[in-house]
Amino acid sequence: MNNDNITLDDNLVNSKREVANLSDSDIFKKIWTKPRMVLEFIDKKEYDKWLFPILIILGINTTLGNFIDNDFGGIFINPAVSIIFGVVIGALLGWISYYIFAAILKISGSWLGGDATTYELLRITTYAVIPTLITAIISLAIQALSLFEWGEFLVNYTQLIIFLASVFVIIALVLLIWSIVNIIVGISVTQNFSIGRSIANFFLAITIILIPIALIIYYMVWTKVRYL
Repeated sequence: MNNDNITLDDNLVNSKREVANLSDSDIFKKIWTKPRMVLEFIDKKEYDKWLFPILIILGINTTLGNFIDNDFGGIFINPAVSIIFGVVIGALLGWISYYIFAAILKISGSWLGGDATTYELLRITTYAVIPTLITAIISLAIQALSLFEWGEFLVNYTQLIIFLASVFVIIALVLLIWSIVNIIVGISVTQNFSIGRSIANFFLAITIILIPIALIIYYMVWTKVRYL
């Protein structure tokens, strides 16, 4: 028998493989332990139900701190105004950075033979970072509490605050690494890549992002040094 007749391309096997039916609860629970199963479901079913709610929470977390920490020329002196504008701007615009990252993943992935669209990569990477929602929600709570007068309380519990802050940083770092691993698995699913090629896709995208940032920093430093 001709081996060509019994040998199936891995891509064909992956495309024909059935994916498990998952509930919303399953998605948020199993993303921690079975990310590939969850992300295959998200990709194959084009599951968008929680896409924008997750992006909105992440976006608000990104922008709210800026409005709380800066009054922008006295416009946002009132804490309530800071919160309202931080939430609105974050909900509307905060997700743009995630879309840009997905677009860069698409570009760098195309160099490696991937054909996923920007939207597909946005969807898969957004669900992949579900673990960071924990730190985002805690961060939002801390930012909201910072608007109140806690100075006297904090002075009395300085050591406890330092300890809790250290624990929070460690947890945030662990969840960030967890999410990066999920993103790499998600790229593998959406682009139909091996894990090795998925890692290359991810770090190519990071490099594309870092190069202009490095050039801007270099230019700013060089300009200052030149005029010393």
